[in-house]
Amino acid sequence: REVEECSEHWGVTPVRLLYDLGLLDLHVLAAHCVHLTEEDMDIIKEKGVHVSHCPASNLKLASGFAPVAVLHERGVNVALGTDGPASNNRLSIIREMGLTALVSKGIAEDPTRIPAELALKMATVNGARALGMDGRLGTLKQGYKADIVLIDVEGPYYRPWWDNAAVHLVYGGQAGDVDTVWVDGQMLMENKQLRSIDLERVYYEVNKIR
Repeated sequence: REVEECSEHWGVTPVRLLYDLGLLDLHVLAAHCVHLTEEDMDIIKEKGVHVSHCPASNLKLASGFAPVAVLHERGVNVALGTDGPASNNRLSIIREMGLTALVSKGIAEDPTRIPAELALKMATVNGARALGMDGRLGTLKQGYKADIVLIDVEGPYYRPWWDNAAVHLVYGGQAGDVDTVWVDGQMLMENKQLRSIDLERVYYEVNKIR
């Protein structure tokens, strides 16, 4: 409806309107992008717009599914997001990786679309780039911030183990497998226990608000 209303009122798509207004000359991270025309995708590529793909939210609301494989093939930087709890009950970036890879394959009827390694890159390296923080975040490298996630791979869906860890994580992993987390060198979770948040207090406050 938003696209239709924009076209009716302005005679162009939302992407073209932003282009005409000069807003795409800035660093832009565009969320969702589920209804893009060929011209829209050309503009996004031309202006270096970054796309935040939120598959679980889009599927829950039946909004559509962004043409992430096509965007990637055109050289557009596609990262992954979750949107918010009103349209995504889990907010798990691991789940978003799996959905991105699986649904892209199903839509195209092509099992080679969005391989696991690319889905993992969308959740890490591409995300840092989309935020304008490439060179500081998104990969384990000297000089980068120490943002590190350790995954517990003892679950049966990680067996038999083979060399492609991305395949195991993207197609079998789940949020509960996250064992330890550092953000900028600060440990926030250890052995699946939160160190900076009192979870029982959060539950209490949420229930009280409800």
